[in-house]
Amino acid sequence: MQESRWDKVQQIFDSAMQMAPTERGAYIKGACRGDDDLLEEVNTLIGLTGQPAAGGGAPQPFRPDSETGSLVGQTIGPYEVLSKIGVGGMGVVYRARDLRLDRELAIKCLPSHMARDEMARERFITEAKAASRLEHPNICSIFDIGETPGGELYMAMPYYSGQTLGQRIRQSPMPAEEASRVIQQVADGLAAAHRNNIIHRDIKPANIMLTDGAGVKILDFGVAKMSGVELTGTGISVGTAAYMAPEQLMGNKDIDHRVDIWAVGAMLYEMLSGKRPFGGDTIYAVIYSVLYNDKSLDEELADIPDTLRKIIAGCLVREPDKRFASMNELLEALCGSPAPPPPVSHGSHASAPPTELADRSTQGGWDEHTIDTLCELLLPQLGPITRVLVKKTASRSDNLDDLLNGLASHLSDDDRRHNFIRHARARLLSTSKGGGINGLTTRQLQAVTLTEAQLERLETTFSTFVGPIARAMIARARKKFPDYESLCNFLAENIENADERATFLRAVTEK
Repeated sequence: MQESRWDKVQQIFDSAMQMAPTERGAYIKGACRGDDDLLEEVNTLIGLTGQPAAGGGAPQPFRPDSETGSLVGQTIGPYEVLSKIGVGGMGVVYRARDLRLDRELAIKCLPSHMARDEMARERFITEAKAASRLEHPNICSIFDIGETPGGELYMAMPYYSGQTLGQRIRQSPMPAEEASRVIQQVADGLAAAHRNNIIHRDIKPANIMLTDGAGVKILDFGVAKMSGVELTGTGISVGTAAYMAPEQLMGNKDIDHRVDIWAVGAMLYEMLSGKRPFGGDTIYAVIYSVLYNDKSLDEELADIPDTLRKIIAGCLVREPDKRFASMNELLEALCGSPAPPPPVSHGSHASAPPTELADRSTQGGWDEHTIDTLCELLLPQLGPITRVLVKKTASRSDNLDDLLNGLASHLSDDDRRHNFIRHARARLLSTSKGGGINGLTTRQLQAVTLTEAQLERLETTFSTFVGPIARAMIARARKKFPDYESLCNFLAENIENADERATFLRAVTEK
């Protein structure tokens, strides 16, 4: 597909946001090459961010390949910068090598002029905090955060080979099965974020990475809204208008997780049709379309399964109260689509047919803590269908043994089944209140007691693989396990690479 006018607006906008306000106007004029309508559209989009678009100086020619200010060839902290990957609204992304662990990773830098902007700096740091709180296979993790000698903030994260969802869509519309597999993983990652009171607010194809072998990854929590943290004065001033919910565009301050549900629906529509549901030749037309134009899904998406059409319709409702109530509800509906479960990174598993998983049964007498704990333990192995599968099994189980054995039957080998049952029982019994779980009489188990040497060893070793968030993860996890071995095994599950997991376990368990 050829580059659309909207793509050009987005490209100029992304590049302009990397510049100081005093340089921005001259750059935009040069990039628009005398196209006054294009200039006005870019400035309007920048206006949505609450930042000035105009600036002094003569127009400069558009040089998208300019390496001015590039960090390529430099070493920052323990990282050697190899090449530039891309430029976005909140940073320049580089491919780099960790000189300590001899592995490739990505470095996202907030330019120094933006680092001097307290709002931009706060957004960047909040992205790192938001992502580091989320331990999920479909969310890009954060290894490290720091500052270059030149005053640029940076964060280190995994380097994924593959392409963005936006790049994939530009090639051709996606078959229903492929689109369903991708959107299941996006919805599952966002469900985890919402459970942690984090709203992404900028879900769009450019922020979804289709990796080669590591599944789907949600990128860029730079505009995320965390509980108790509001990074904009109006609540609407960040994001891409084509995917923003009406309440965002109208400046409502009390937006919630349902803006992400709207964006998922808009994205799924585009994945299946190859075009945005709310389009237009200008930024004004896009905003007007989002606010006022009704979509005829039967006409536009006549050849896709009814299930997916109903999901899109359930997302793209202007009144938030009439959309899907949660990502979990959306995910349950997705499990009724004809797509098979997405591939998982830790072996295959048997699962119930998708149509059976679509039944919205109750979870019986099991409390939400039990359900959440089981989902957390099974998610790395079962993928996006985990929560639906746990609820379905819980609704049929009268006691803990039946529940754990029923869930373990979906794992691929005896070792995984045994480890899951052992970890789940230890976690649930150690955190149960009162007399036990679901009527089972248990004694209250104490959290694992660590010696100073064990704690230092764990923190030092674990930080090598996950960065500075290691201490917080260990502090939180040690309250959930009654013994050192279970704690170590749980921490290892948060290390994506199998060889690195084995290295970690050897280092912390060898005497």
